[in-house]
Amino acid sequence: RKKFGEDQPENQSGGRMASMGVIIRKALSEEKRVSTKTSAADLVTETDHLVEGLIISELQKRFPSHRFIAEESAAAGAKCVLTPNPTWIVDPIDGTCNFVHSSNSEITQ
Repeated sequence: RKKFGEDQPENQSGGRMASMGVIIRKALSEEKRVSTKTSAADLVTETDHLVEGLIISELQKRFPSHRFIAEESAAAGAKCVLTPNPTWIVDPIDGTCNFVHSSNSEITQ
């Protein structure tokens, strides 16, 4: 079974997707800028926004006709539109609360 991006030239897409994991792992040990969404327990970080954008960008290159519903974009007001086209549901960091409490974080409202 092939992994995502293995059939791309020089595994470029898979390499870029793997680099998002590196971004998240690096951010685990760094100070995080954290905001709240709907409540004090509903957190979002700059890393969430960054990785969400990168994921969607890479997937759009490979699947230009597909649609995307992304957690952080939806929380910021982006419309969630379902069409007959395949739709990806993107949650860049599942478990943001645990991610935030892994090291120093600055929570802003």
